[in-house]
Amino acid sequence: MDEYIVEGEGVPDNVLLSELSEDALFGNVTLRYEVDRIYTFTGEVCISMNPFRRIPGLEDTPEHMSKYVGRYPYENPPHPYSVGDTAYQNMLNTKKNQAILISGESGAGKTEAAKTVLRYISFATPTSKAKDMEKIKDQLLDSNPILEAFGNAKTIRNDNSSRFGKYMKISFNAANFPVGGSINVYLLEKSRVVTRAMDERSFHIFYNLLAGADDGLLSSLQLQRDPSAYKLLALSNCYTVNTINDKSDFAAVQAAMRTLEFPADVQQALWRYVSAVLHLGQVEFTASGDSAVVANENEVAIAAQLLNTDKAVLTKALLNRTVEAQGQSIVKPLDAATAVYARDSLCKTLYERCFLQVVRQINHTIENKTISGKEEVQIGLLDIYGFEVFEKNSFEQMMINYTNEKLQQVFIELTLKQEQEEYEREGIEWTPIQYFNNKVICDLIEAKPKGIIAFMDEACLMNKTEDVFLKSLGDNFRSHEHFEDFDKKKDKAIGKLDFRLKHYAGDVIYDMTGCLDKNTDQLFRDLTRALNASSDAPLKEMFPVSNETKKRPETAGAQFRRSVNELIDMLMACSPHYIRCIKPNANKRPDELDEELCRHQIRYLGLLENVRVRRAGFAYRNEYKRFQSRYKMIGAQSWPSFRGGDDKAATEYLVRDEMGITSDLYRLGEKKGFL
Repeated sequence: MDEYIVEGEGVPDNVLLSELSEDALFGNVTLRYEVDRIYTFTGEVCISMNPFRRIPGLEDTPEHMSKYVGRYPYENPPHPYSVGDTAYQNMLNTKKNQAILISGESGAGKTEAAKTVLRYISFATPTSKAKDMEKIKDQLLDSNPILEAFGNAKTIRNDNSSRFGKYMKISFNAANFPVGGSINVYLLEKSRVVTRAMDERSFHIFYNLLAGADDGLLSSLQLQRDPSAYKLLALSNCYTVNTINDKSDFAAVQAAMRTLEFPADVQQALWRYVSAVLHLGQVEFTASGDSAVVANENEVAIAAQLLNTDKAVLTKALLNRTVEAQGQSIVKPLDAATAVYARDSLCKTLYERCFLQVVRQINHTIENKTISGKEEVQIGLLDIYGFEVFEKNSFEQMMINYTNEKLQQVFIELTLKQEQEEYEREGIEWTPIQYFNNKVICDLIEAKPKGIIAFMDEACLMNKTEDVFLKSLGDNFRSHEHFEDFDKKKDKAIGKLDFRLKHYAGDVIYDMTGCLDKNTDQLFRDLTRALNASSDAPLKEMFPVSNETKKRPETAGAQFRRSVNELIDMLMACSPHYIRCIKPNANKRPDELDEELCRHQIRYLGLLENVRVRRAGFAYRNEYKRFQSRYKMIGAQSWPSFRGGDDKAATEYLVRDEMGITSDLYRLGEKKGFL
């Protein structure tokens, strides 16, 4: 690594910084960014600064990639190739699943980093099977336009923000040949369909479809091109984005669907489901006494036609709710406000299940069809939204930031575990490392029965108001060092329906207005049955009724907690590798640096903690043969070959006698030297 230290370019590994501070780390990564050194290591973690342009010399060429095959990270300049190679070589040597965690806020370059790693693994695959890997890689990459259309949206901070997490897996057989791939998705922000901040958009596909569909398709879906005509799109007053061409993006989605072998009838069904969401959003209700009636039945008729279900059945389901009482089923008419809630729940659920149907179709094309799951080993790439802090943060931001707390917990635990295991393998004494354990914050949010999610679930079950819910949080957590409310701090920045959590990445104030409705997230069984009665077979499968029970449906918060912990369990069973992506400015401009934005990301990505953990032990380690081969020219007794014993003895001679390193600053293990 030392040969890649160039004056005026900073250090290639933050572990080598002379000073351990945020200022020093920020100064190093930004100095390197300014001279087009966009990658920096922290140990084996790769930090990537998005340059918003192509940089000469960093192209994915065979000549460039070949330098990284089978090499240790410190033998080359920092690059995601090193992360990909380490994961690939570990898979070959250990036959254990590998996970590459790519984190950072939207626009930081996570998708490009994932593409770079995929291309590298494709290159490193044995030549005889390179075409198979190339096909799998191309299919995984071709899924991006589809997943971005259905899962991305314009937010205040980013025009193409991913509102879900994805885990792409490449499967290999016992001979190390690629045999398939798959995509798992997590935590779609489905509430965006019916509510979002001003100047944001719903999911891209709505606008893509209206702008890009030909007249015949639009007519069959009974849609018009103007997005402002649809209430679900008009509620945030944002229809077009300068950086997005909705018409061409729709063409790209159609092309990708053909590449991924989406049958024509499946494509047509997806457009019907998306259109049905828009038409359902148009349905209005008026009051007739204590009951709601539909004010514009033509929109229900269109939605029913698109969903191949009976209009009368759908109308009845929108206006009534069947409840169980003393062993009897009672049909209870809904008032207008509850009917709106039921309609919105249907819109959210239909869109979410449409999204999951898209993912299933992609996986059907690319999945491993040749060997059993027990025989395969995988390399996975996790691309998930990063820590979010907006001017107003609500239920969704709390769930996203909870996810990032859990991922930070995984990083610390697995990094320390890897360190400890290597020390034990090498016969070197392990000294416990002091670090901030954010388990206390994770427990504050997720613990049962005394966590924020649990109290929110209790409030929903007991039909409590939001102020009563907030009071219960204050009563239980007022002494908690990571929780603050107005009564505790008398801080005017904290409103009556707010609380502040002190995350590992910084403090965030959450506004809980509407949180109980978002958490309840209940689709009444009448609507499930109405869609299950459709003559459309895929839709029928998307809304099963056979597994219905009288048990209260799982809340959004509980679903989120379960999904996050399933993801964490999967990651904990893998060997982890990390790429941390930073967005240098919010304008997507090359050669522009926003110091406040960069420092914010350095904090929430836990980069300083990464350095602290790595530096707490021996930061540098190398095999004896490689070490003495690299440094033998500095010693009289070791050049051209060592005359006093084996490679271990040569390493000790070079470290002790030629480098002058004292015994307390190095250790000699079974196969490696540690400095």
